[in-house]
Amino acid sequence: MTYLTRLNAHGKWIVGPKDSHTQLNYVWDIANVGKLLDKLGFPDWARAGKGQLEGQMNWRGLPFDLDIPSLAGELQLKLSNGQILKVNSPQLKLLSVVSMQALRRRLTLDFRDMFSEGIAFDTIFGTAKIKQGVLRTDNFKMSSVNMVTLMEGQVDLHKETQDVHLAVIPEANAGGASVLLGLAVNPVVGLSTFLAQLFLRDPINKAVTTEYKLTGSWDNPVTTEIENKERQRMLEKRKAEQAKAEQSSHKDTDQ
Repeated sequence: MTYLTRLNAHGKWIVGPKDSHTQLNYVWDIANVGKLLDKLGFPDWARAGKGQLEGQMNWRGLPFDLDIPSLAGELQLKLSNGQILKVNSPQLKLLSVVSMQALRRRLTLDFRDMFSEGIAFDTIFGTAKIKQGVLRTDNFKMSSVNMVTLMEGQVDLHKETQDVHLAVIPEANAGGASVLLGLAVNPVVGLSTFLAQLFLRDPINKAVTTEYKLTGSWDNPVTTEIENKERQRMLEKRKAEQAKAEQSSHKDTDQ
């Protein structure tokens, strides 16, 4: 029997003298992320994609009344072979800022054609912990044919704010094989540790990796590019070489 989604869950509702608590353990298998989001009232947010979301949550109150400020737990997300479409909804500002805007400014590369219809991904893997309604992760990775995106930081689900560190590594120009090998061999290493290992193993990656700080609210996110002195040095060297080549060409023409 073909299914769009399948949820297996069990839990407890603990009633105390003054209040109650809900505990929930779940495994959510998703056969088509795009179609599921369409049915849930979020059309054109994603296309295709399959995977699983599993974890455990607990909160103060009734099972059918999710209390975000008291929410706690852990989760793991695994998705593959899908596409994040271009959307303008506040709830997806975090992803849209990364995939539709910031990634277009990649050294001398032009990603406009790639992202005009969204961003395709091969795999998405992430783990996170939630405490008092704040989700924290040091292990979010999205890989595609042309790049790897890594993320660590926190998202306040109640205040709808974020404080996130992102790193974008173009595979075609940054030793994609070594990046993917690192992700496969050490899938739970944090972003800072991973980047340090990557740069040590292959220094050219430091020049082509772009890092961002994403803060502010979901409605008004603030994206700040973290200065990359190595990349700036490479760009200045490239400009100098181009200028020298142009001067040489002019001299040959004059002669």
